[in-house]
Amino acid sequence: MDRIVVTALIAVAALLPFERLGGFDVAGFNVRPSQVALAAAWLFFACTVLRHVSQNGTWTISWRRPAFLALAGFFAAAGLSLLNAENFERSLVVLGFTIFTASLAFLMPNALHAEDLPRVRKVVLIAAALVGLFGLWQFVGDMLGAPTWMTGLRSTYSRAILGFTRVQSTAAEPLYFANYLLLPVALAGAWLLHAPESRTSRLLIVLLGLLTLCIFLTSSRGGWLGLGVTALALLWLERRRLKDWKPLASGLGVGLAALALGVFLLGRFFSPTLSSVPETFFRHVTTITDGAAFDDRTRTMSAALDAWKRHPWIGVGYGGYGPYVAASAFSAPDAGWPIANNETLELLAETGIIGLATFLIFLFTLFREAASSGRRGRVPAEYPLVRSGDAAEAVRVACLAALLGMLAQYQTFSTLYIMHVWFTAGLLLATLTRRAGN
Repeated sequence: MDRIVVTALIAVAALLPFERLGGFDVAGFNVRPSQVALAAAWLFFACTVLRHVSQNGTWTISWRRPAFLALAGFFAAAGLSLLNAENFERSLVVLGFTIFTASLAFLMPNALHAEDLPRVRKVVLIAAALVGLFGLWQFVGDMLGAPTWMTGLRSTYSRAILGFTRVQSTAAEPLYFANYLLLPVALAGAWLLHAPESRTSRLLIVLLGLLTLCIFLTSSRGGWLGLGVTALALLWLERRRLKDWKPLASGLGVGLAALALGVFLLGRFFSPTLSSVPETFFRHVTTITDGAAFDDRTRTMSAALDAWKRHPWIGVGYGGYGPYVAASAFSAPDAGWPIANNETLELLAETGIIGLATFLIFLFTLFREAASSGRRGRVPAEYPLVRSGDAAEAVRVACLAALLGMLAQYQTFSTLYIMHVWFTAGLLLATLTRRAGN
């Protein structure tokens, strides 16, 4: 039965990028296949635990590690914030959905074994390659005038509106697609650094080029920031492997080649106004302190600070920022509930000082455990580093770098219940468990 749990989690890994395309509506909610796979994993896991209890009379769940306790503390603070929620029903639904998504951080280290980590990595990279190729087709097809039913692109991000195409692939928005790609980019980069002469090295280089190109074509400045932080974190964590110049040269070459190809693709077209597409593109991405996007972010972040000042300790209720700033707390605007476009400020507004502090404690325990496990001779006895192979160490470093990049991008948008973020946290914790090292 426990292998069925692993299979379900591998299915989650394969289905992570399928959000807007691949999802389906149920009672007004967009249900994604990765969520169905996670629900199945929990069902099989519960059956496994109950069977083990009935046979041996003992639990098989590890729940006392600091990261788990800190995460529980955050959700307790989020629950406390509901006392101030204007739209209690919505806040309760958002909290429940976030807990369900974040349960990946608990389930994965309790279900995965050391031999499962390389398979999970391969599945993530294969899925990323497929949606990356689709994203590239999306760009070329839309720039050539293909209809949206062929490209799967939302009209908001099409050439007809912007003068160039913003790649979103199967994700809900370009920024979410860029955020998801940080994990496979880090996994491929760490694998390449750990095995630069392996048979897979050329495939990894091509994959890195494809995914980097896709992030560039999302024209998401937050995504570019996340990619930069991920790359710098990966290089710092793997600095001992950079004594040989070849891995660094390969990475730099991939980045420059992806940038050059992106500019070349932009230069092959003209916008509907007959202006140069590169000119339109770079004017869009370099306009930081002017325009509607900047004004909107300034307004939403200012509203978040106002909400926090109103309820500084426990906030206006988890998931309550939208109802707080909307014209009606019980009627969602046509464009959906507003967000603060900064996760730190949104947590501060919704859960107050207590909620933000407990979330920061969770991040501290997570990164402290991951970092200490990487220092030989200073590994906590409870959670030794996986030493069953170099693959597990590469996965650990990749997840750590990807999470840092995701947190950097989180300063430009705010949605905490993103599946791939919690999958990355769960995969990181899975590389640090005792059972994975056995």
